[in-house]
Amino acid sequence: MLAGMRAPAWLRVVLGIGLLLGCRPRSAPALDEPVSSRIEERGVSVLDPEGHLLVRSATTQAGQASYAVRDVASGELLGEFTGHAESKRYTRSLALTRTASLVASLRGRGDEILVWDLRTRELVSRIRTDAWVVGYAFDRDERSLMIATERGLERRALPDGRIVAAWPIVGVRAFAAVPGRAAWILAVQRRSKEKWARAIVAEFLLLDERRPRPRRLRIPEVFGVVGLRISPDGRMLAVAAWGLDAHHLQVWNLRTRRRILVNDWGHVNAMEFSADSRTLVASLGFRCTHDARVTAWNLGTARPAFEFRAAQASSIRIVGDEARVVIGDDVLGVDLATGRTRDIYKTPCEGICNVMLCG
Repeated sequence: MLAGMRAPAWLRVVLGIGLLLGCRPRSAPALDEPVSSRIEERGVSVLDPEGHLLVRSATTQAGQASYAVRDVASGELLGEFTGHAESKRYTRSLALTRTASLVASLRGRGDEILVWDLRTRELVSRIRTDAWVVGYAFDRDERSLMIATERGLERRALPDGRIVAAWPIVGVRAFAAVPGRAAWILAVQRRSKEKWARAIVAEFLLLDERRPRPRRLRIPEVFGVVGLRISPDGRMLAVAAWGLDAHHLQVWNLRTRRRILVNDWGHVNAMEFSADSRTLVASLGFRCTHDARVTAWNLGTARPAFEFRAAQASSIRIVGDEARVVIGDDVLGVDLATGRTRDIYKTPCEGICNVMLCG
């Protein structure tokens, strides 16, 4: 009987609005898009995209590179594994897959990347290149690595390390995947007309894997690029730079090719967009100064949302409404709306801890 009854028009409108509001899909966290790993002359840590796992590099007494895997919420040490033998060149770099199943490292030797299974902590791949590695990242499918060397860009298959694609683009210094596309934005080092700026000026290229040649992006000269991030909506490009007279942090609108944010203070240690692309959080400052800070910008107004002093961060992830910032062995949570901080994981300390050597 009820099935045959027809509801009044006003009731149908109310029910329809209610269904639309109740069934409207909620915005899901954006997938972590691959970006080239920064290669540093110091220890590094990396958080998985969900902010649950922390992988931290260290050095054993035997002079080998050791890596600790820790659960951020509980602080539980999930395991340790040993990788590269140490060398005189203390380069360090780590990269995680989106699902935190694999971790890759570059340390000591600049032409060898090791890949481990985080669950079993077994070595699954050893990739040797013919040139010094400038940056690398797991591809979206987690079956290959994109690697930039001094000779160009190439994709290596896992676990055998064979080259499955190569682009002879010399001078790549950083790269980032374009969300939702088989494309990458590259920062390529080139010569400048001015003598004082030779070999540090970057031009930006869009590499679409479906096309034979990359396309130049019309972005004015930027000096000494060391890192890139693309916002989850694909509209903005954040550039970390280092060099003479460099604007250390810039954000560009990729559609209009206009710069919407510039910050000249301090080296950019880590940076991350929020999932809604409205906020950028960055760690700024130099290694041995006391005024390093974490700053968040509202990208709609290009003004700082909050700022506080904190030591150099090696990794930043944004989970929901909170930024998770890795400082040394500690993980700090920062509320994006208020800037309030909380200790998510604090290293148990007896005696001297988190000492940073300057020299």
